[in-house]
Amino acid sequence: WCVIAPSPDSQRGDKLFVRVLGMSKNQLVLTARSGSLQRYDWEGEVNKLRKTSVEPFSKLPPDTFLSGKVADISLFGVWIKLAHPDGKLSGLGLLHKEAFSDDFASKVAFGTEVKVRILSVNTEKQTIALSMT
Repeated sequence: WCVIAPSPDSQRGDKLFVRVLGMSKNQLVLTARSGSLQRYDWEGEVNKLRKTSVEPFSKLPPDTFLSGKVADISLFGVWIKLAHPDGKLSGLGLLHKEAFSDDFASKVAFGTEVKVRILSVNTEKQTIALSMT
């Protein structure tokens, strides 16, 4: 079985038209979107960013807000592709769902632009924790 996000007026038992995007670990990946399926390769970029050192971000003052884009979405939060102020570096940070602003959860999508602040940088684990406040 699978879960997709149908239109708000859908009811149990309604027929939905979906397209198969692919298979992932013996599960079907479906979409209810119509039109072009061409999308930016966030997955490839996210995997590349996960291998990038977070050390340059550890040198930023804690009150520094950074621009970023939603690069991945998980059950516990979103991964943000961060732009370092020097303009040369990118990194990946986690914005936990508890750190979302009030209306962010309702409009989050791949590529959504955000302003975030670094809460902590763990150079040993190569992680960046983010906040929207």
